[in-house]
Amino acid sequence: LTIIFALFALASADTYVTENITVDTTWDLGGSPYIIESTIYVQSASTLTIDPGVTVKLSGGASQLHTFTGCSIVAVGAEGNEILFTSGEDTPGPNDWYAISVASSPASVFTHCIFEYGRYNLSALTSDVSLSFCTSRYAESAGFMFQSNANATMTSCSGIFTEDGVRIYDSSPVITDCSFTDNYEGIYVSGPASYPVIHGCNIYNNSWKNMYVRAYEGPLVTINAENNWWGVDTAPEIEDTISIAASSVGNVEVDYDPWLHEIPVEATSWGRLKAMFLN
Repeated sequence: LTIIFALFALASADTYVTENITVDTTWDLGGSPYIIESTIYVQSASTLTIDPGVTVKLSGGASQLHTFTGCSIVAVGAEGNEILFTSGEDTPGPNDWYAISVASSPASVFTHCIFEYGRYNLSALTSDVSLSFCTSRYAESAGFMFQSNANATMTSCSGIFTEDGVRIYDSSPVITDCSFTDNYEGIYVSGPASYPVIHGCNIYNNSWKNMYVRAYEGPLVTINAENNWWGVDTAPEIEDTISIAASSVGNVEVDYDPWLHEIPVEATSWGRLKAMFLN
């Protein structure tokens, strides 16, 4: 009888989210997992708060959690009690869902979160968003994506096992102490209005390039990418891991000097090793 009751309680914890969020709402552990099978909007100037340890499952390919103008998602987990955004499919794989998308959000926060199996996993468009101690993996296209003047800060995050660890379009995120490894491209930057600052990061072991830069024109733009570890330790070797599209040569440069001569401690302890243990 006890076992039957426990199983019933576990099943009843599933919360299917079928209506848009129009008032301040908290997803707590008692309702976890929260299951999304379509597009759910956070709207009407509301904030969605997600508690530590909560799991959000998305499925159906186009499903997403999306903020309207003036709305926010605040997902603050804890070390060892992370918030998980994952696939709702029985056999998960990249592109099972679309994105956690914050658009024109005034102050979305993601701390100690894991994102996996989306098309873009986390996408910020014209938003203020803060990410710390987050891992994005197994996305089809990009682990983290910043577009159209997204005002983003990333600290101690990792983007792994996807096409682009982080993808930047006309935005200037500040990225520190992060790890982008085991992707096709570690960091993808598209101009002409992208001025990212990338410091203290672990950017190596990406199968094509550690950084790919394109779509710059006009006056010379310098991307500040100093004090990172690129997996190699001479200027020619580092330059070989960075590609600038032919049409942008002479319009943009990547300033990687000085560089780190070993993997930074913070990026190792959280970005790569933590993600591998969570796999």
